[in-house]
Amino acid sequence: TPPGLNAVTVSVHDASGQLVARLDLPAQTGMTNFDWDGSQLDGGQAPPGVYTLRAQASVNGEQVGLTTRVKANVDSVTLNPGGAGYSLNVNGVGRVAPGDVLEVS
Repeated sequence: TPPGLNAVTVSVHDASGQLVARLDLPAQTGMTNFDWDGSQLDGGQAPPGVYTLRAQASVNGEQVGLTTRVKANVDSVTLNPGGAGYSLNVNGVGRVAPGDVLEVS
């Protein structure tokens, strides 16, 4: 853990931007895997929908934004007009450029 790193928090927001869940993760360096089980702050289960993840770390008492990545299935591939490459249609995410994919498993 780097000096001064105290906490990592992931907040889950619904399509209207409302906070629906918060995950407190252990302070550590590098990529951290985590799962959200759909539980909301009020203890209920979140309905199906579009959610945004925002991760922050507390470093020396200052909040620092972190990059989040999600795992999702590719439903189909769309050829771009005029043969200018292709796009991936990713379940729950939408159209993604192949260069934005970080890992295939």
